[in-house]
Amino acid sequence: MGTVIGIDLGTTYSCVGVFKNGKVEIIANDQGNRITPSYVAWTDEGERLIGDSAKNQATINPENTVFDVKRLIGRKYSDKSVQADKKLFPFKVRSTCYLYYITSKTSRLYICTCIVYILS
Repeated sequence: MGTVIGIDLGTTYSCVGVFKNGKVEIIANDQGNRITPSYVAWTDEGERLIGDSAKNQATINPENTVFDVKRLIGRKYSDKSVQADKKLFPFKVRSTCYLYYITSKTSRLYICTCIVYILS
């Protein structure tokens, strides 16, 4: 068997593992941690923050900090749980057709893009 990559997209934390030569290795992020908070944020200057740095500034920048988006994946915007959850988020959840997007002061983030950013 060749190399296999597995992604654990968690509601609060995410990680990436590689199965190679009969062993699984969990890949460390740029801070040396094997799990990364599932957070993405933008500063007022437009800088994108991912993982720990995004989570650490969430209390001072709540409108521009995205988290718990796994709760939205696979659900229609009209779903009662989505409508209930979006009232609890400090960021705005909107929809166009069947595509979710989240807006902040400086950016628009599509859910499919968010997944890539959380894990990159």
